[in-house]
Amino acid sequence: MPADSETIDSLWVRPSVAVEMFDDGRLTMMPPTIFNLHRLAQYSCVADAVAVASEIVDPPRIEPRLRYNDNGRVIGVALPWDDDFVLPVD
Repeated sequence: MPADSETIDSLWVRPSVAVEMFDDGRLTMMPPTIFNLHRLAQYSCVADAVAVASEIVDPPRIEPRLRYNDNGRVIGVALPWDDDFVLPVD
């Protein structure tokens, strides 16, 4: 049963289908979810994904960056796989 305060709908699809639905605007997901589905979509079966996951020691963080227009107004977010995603300079 989905948490109705966090979701508006649920469905069972393969990760690659969920990514396709997100990419063409049919499905909205939060950055950590779509990031992880992108990763899972690389594998053809659960056993392969679990085998790779069991080797991960330090999982990557998903840190979206704000997108601004020319006036400095926030207009969206850039995710790690977006062309305009820029890491902060240390």
